Amino acid sequence: MKFPPQNIFKPRTDSKELMKTALGETPADAVITNGRLVNVYTGELLDSYQVSIKGDRIAFVGPDAWHTIGPDTEIFDVQGRTIIPGLIDGHAHLAWLVNIKAFLGRVMTGGTTTIITETMEPFPISGYQEVLDFLDSLKDQPIKILATAPAMISISPATKGIDPVSLKKLLERPDMVGLGESYWLGYMEYLLQKAVDYGFEPIRAVQMATLNVAEHFGLDRLIGGIAPGKYADLVVLPDLKQIKPSHVFSNGRLLAKDGELLLQPRAHSYSSLSQKSVLLPRRLTEVDFKIQAPRSSGPIKVRVIEQVTALVTKELIREMPVQNNEIRMESARDFIICEFAKPVW
Repeated sequence: MKFPPQNIFKPRTDSKELMKTALGETPADAVITNGRLVNVYTGELLDSYQVSIKGDRIAFVGPDAWHTIGPDTEIFDVQGRTIIPGLIDGHAHLAWLVNIKAFLGRVMTGGTTTIITETMEPFPISGYQEVLDFLDSLKDQPIKILATAPAMISISPATKGIDPVSLKKLLERPDMVGLGESYWLGYMEYLLQKAVDYGFEPIRAVQMATLNVAEHFGLDRLIGGIAPGKYADLVVLPDLKQIKPSHVFSNGRLLAKDGELLLQPRAHSYSSLSQKSVLLPRRLTEVDFKIQAPRSSGPIKVRVIEQVTALVTKELIREMPVQNNEIRMESARDFIICEFAKPVW
């Protein structure tokens, strides 16, 4: 399915249409009935509530939305399940994970409807143009994906930071919500479940994954809660102890049901610049990965990096064997990490 271009700050459904639906003058496109609604603004759990959707936004929230139902309105009776706002990931690194289409295909069924990602990874490789190509891959997807601009990054010796002109251009884009940083088995539903399992009060945990993130980025007038005028990003759960969505709505569309993805993410055709970012003068061989030692044999003390977790490393001093003036690997635990980068300035 092709999704229309979207500027998050300009919803497709205007306020006049929403008011007409709320007053019962024009029917809603869809209505969720018989739900327990989490009010993230007050911390209340509201029984027997209904939510009316017009276009990509919420038109009405209350105990009785029947006046918004017309002959063509689609009704979703959730039979007492819990309705929460769509989950928001406020800090992602999508550029290095996987192809965006494959990634979204795995995570959207869990209830995430907005992602804010860094753009720091493409910049050191091919600069401003590759950041633009990456941003193009995020456009017109079933969920909203925004970004933060790369700052003074140094993951490669080839970069000395983004130039002010390029940074200004990026920050003027409607899909950029701020400046990024100077340098998680499931997705947001996994983290929310983990918080609940560890003893967080469930409504507070939901607020942390919805309203708090929206407020931090100044997006709370559009996302982060269930109220008239907000984007119709909604997640239906069995209850607040089980973060296993039966229904996920994004921009007013039913995105997933019972774990099955109903709207497919868009595949992006990356530019040749992005696809040919690693340029080597020749094909590498095993000789290129040999580490020379100052003597021909015997053990030698070597500074090595231990991978403690996926994010944390520490320095170790280990004895390693030397043979023919080369440091040898002792076991499959030992490996070399090489970084390739090409200067673009």
